[in-house]
Amino acid sequence: MVKKAIAVTLLFLAAYSLFVYFFENKISRTGQNQYDRNIVKGEEYLYEKGQKADVLILGSSLASRLIMDSLPANYYNLAMGGMGIYDGISLLSKSSRKPKVVLIEMNVALRDLNKDLEKDLYHPVFYSVKKYIPILRKKYQPVPVLKALFRDRSGMKPDAGLYQLPKHLFDREVAGVIERYSVPPKPELTKRKFDELSRDVQMIRKSGIQVIFFEMPIHQDARNLIEPQTTRTAFYKYFPKSEFKYIDNPQDVYQTSDGIHLGPDDALRYTIYLRNKIKQLI
Repeated sequence: MVKKAIAVTLLFLAAYSLFVYFFENKISRTGQNQYDRNIVKGEEYLYEKGQKADVLILGSSLASRLIMDSLPANYYNLAMGGMGIYDGISLLSKSSRKPKVVLIEMNVALRDLNKDLEKDLYHPVFYSVKKYIPILRKKYQPVPVLKALFRDRSGMKPDAGLYQLPKHLFDREVAGVIERYSVPPKPELTKRKFDELSRDVQMIRKSGIQVIFFEMPIHQDARNLIEPQTTRTAFYKYFPKSEFKYIDNPQDVYQTSDGIHLGPDDALRYTIYLRNKIKQLI
């Protein structure tokens, strides 16, 4: 009985492995929540198409809204919701293959590394095993895969964050953003994070990787408040424009879904802007 159960289990695993092998390109957006989606994105970078990227994008949920279908196939977006640039830098530092260019989002430079994500991605047992057995990755768990395939066939929206909020809720979100961004960051925090980022950027450049800084557009009433202005000034101090390349924040007004995240149409508009600016720089 035990042998039969083991045999059936192995047969199922073999069949499912073949399914994943043949349909890998059709399986997408299987994360059940924001943290799962970050794990999936990290694993894709470490084991799959991220290892073919010549241009790597690091950032937060702001940059995760970029429309990757409008960027060349050799771009990979490692920007993650609720995370920041240090999470992407950590993955980059441990990756065997290095991109030619790294785009670093400026908006959340003061956000710390998420150590839980790093632990989950670099589990001492599963990190190496997942390289050779894809079905162990978060992306290919059977139930989320079935849900994702059903969602794609039914045409359901993949991201609830892309829905437009009712006006009263949108106004409340914008007011909250303005309140938060009107508070100056603590000087000791700014110094600590930019000292850290300076070391990281130096390490990246020593690997022969070109670094480009970019800033995601936010609500027009918040973009020049004290918090983003302080962060912007720190970038120009630590990484002067005479030595580093920047994609300046466009002066056009961009519509957001909640004050900081671009809506679908403006995410596409900014993606095209970003793509054209990158072409000029590299």
